[in-house]
Amino acid sequence: MRDIAELIDALDRVVAAAPGFVDGVLVDEAQTLARKLRRRTGYLGGTLVLAIVGGTGAGKSSLLNAIAGDTVASVSDIRPHTHEPLAWMPEGADSGLTGLLDELEIVVRRRQDQFDTLCIIDLPDFDSYAHAHRAVVERLLPHVDAVAWLVDPVKYADPILHSEFLEPVAEHSAQFVFIMNKMDLLPRADRETVAADFSRLLNEDGFENATVISVAAAPPDGVPQGIDDLTEHLRSRLDDKRLAINKLIHEVRDLVRRVGRDAGVWSGVGQAFGEMWAAARDVAVEGLVGPPGSLQREDAMCQLSDFVAALAVSAGPRGAEVREIMPPDVVAKVVNDVAATAATTSAEARRTYLDDTIGAPLRQWAYRRAAFGATVADAGLSAYTVEERLWR
Repeated sequence: MRDIAELIDALDRVVAAAPGFVDGVLVDEAQTLARKLRRRTGYLGGTLVLAIVGGTGAGKSSLLNAIAGDTVASVSDIRPHTHEPLAWMPEGADSGLTGLLDELEIVVRRRQDQFDTLCIIDLPDFDSYAHAHRAVVERLLPHVDAVAWLVDPVKYADPILHSEFLEPVAEHSAQFVFIMNKMDLLPRADRETVAADFSRLLNEDGFENATVISVAAAPPDGVPQGIDDLTEHLRSRLDDKRLAINKLIHEVRDLVRRVGRDAGVWSGVGQAFGEMWAAARDVAVEGLVGPPGSLQREDAMCQLSDFVAALAVSAGPRGAEVREIMPPDVVAKVVNDVAATAATTSAEARRTYLDDTIGAPLRQWAYRRAAFGATVADAGLSAYTVEERLWR
């Protein structure tokens, strides 16, 4: 199955092969689009990859368990508790997602069938005394679609949290959703006030209009609160992600169509070149035996000229290239050369001469064009396949 990474590779192959086939402006546009795809933050696939980040005791593992409706991650009072990342991933995860987890060296994986388009990574405690944990978190963040940053009513205003962790990443605010956990510890009358104060602090950090969702992942009565609001938010994020990726895919499809049209590869002789050339050549081989001015020789000349003309027409906007390779005066000279020695040479010798002088240069051009056409078609197929998978 193809994913966005393969689509980028296919587009790169088009870019590499395009010079000489399409206008330089179109090549530059393809290069720009490939860079745009690469710069997109997050996992380039149909699954939403969410990293749960939080300080010691924020309840990250409890939140994952609440979303899963089962015990996926262990919970402990020993701080820091989460020592290595854990991925809660779809049962039928695509190769792109498993490849991402391999690349990020996330070994602990739990399969789930509740959300087939959601992968949650439970990360080590961010403010842990284990410095290696912070390094793992910082390395993972650029590769995920969204970051759920957990706080609680006690530590949400911690100056270190805001100055050392949140302010430096505020430029990536679109990736973040903030979760106020353990809201059940507050009187109901104070919950909105605390959430609003947290939003104010986030705004000062540079997170304008930040999304703050209040939850109680592991209340004393055992019934999580606010989880439906969170999962609904994640579904909305997935829809937004799919729409954004779908827009990029459509840009690739449109570009591929224009490249193919400009290169003239959507129609023409293609792989039928050999058969068409053989037919024209063989008629010429027999006709050039006739005397000057005979219908046979006229027909031979017409067969070769018509073949070149048909090839030029099939090349569309690139037809001039065919005429440059094999102009009429060159065809006429070859015909005269063959005719002059026709009486003393074999049909096989005449056939070989026509192959070498007319067939070979045109065959080389046609095959290069066919190869480029296959490259363009592969990119187009990749775009269609990725789009189909995206909305599956």
